[in-house]
Amino acid sequence: MHFSEEEVAILYETLSLIEGDSPVKERLVRKLNTFYDLKALDRLRQKDDLTKVRAIREALEQKKQVSLIAYRSSNSNSIEDRTVEVFDFMPDYRGIWCYDIKTNACKQFKIARMQAVEILPSRWRFEKEHQKPFTDVFRVSAVKPHTNVELLLSLRAYNLLIEEYPSAADFIKKENRRYRVKFPVADYHGVGRFVLGLLDEIEIIKPVNFKKYLEKRIKNFLK
Repeated sequence: MHFSEEEVAILYETLSLIEGDSPVKERLVRKLNTFYDLKALDRLRQKDDLTKVRAIREALEQKKQVSLIAYRSSNSNSIEDRTVEVFDFMPDYRGIWCYDIKTNACKQFKIARMQAVEILPSRWRFEKEHQKPFTDVFRVSAVKPHTNVELLLSLRAYNLLIEEYPSAADFIKKENRRYRVKFPVADYHGVGRFVLGLLDEIEIIKPVNFKKYLEKRIKNFLK
């Protein structure tokens, strides 16, 4: 089984709380150390990400609202507290699915972008609205898919895609020395960032509108 860094760090921290030494505890620590870099996990713990995860999990189990303190939003380009109802973790534990009280919408929030998590005394009020929207392989979400994008990747582009976005592996087929990928996207922002970083490693098959989107991005940058 594969565990994310956050999950292993929680296991490691839980083992460290067990008083005394035992052969079972030592074996478990050795196994974790064999497959994972525990020094890196210690650095992860020092970032307080695990403190946030624990608080979020507690609020989720108790169905209580939380305040995401000083959340740095890329979409609104602002830093502010956000009152939300957390109803699930994202698969990699890097983010959470929430109902945002301010905008009355379900959104994903990145754990690394919040300074802290405060559990509020108020309980959930909008549980019926808790629904996960469509999320593409680049972790961009929308009510429904915008369109399908089809690409031909070099080996380098293929490696980077599945390393950074593992769920993309379900959409890839090998063709001779290249890899064809066709997947639905919420919009062009996520896939656009990926392609722009590897322009000489990727051939865009379709749609034409995606090519026009990239051309516009490049022209605006050169201006």
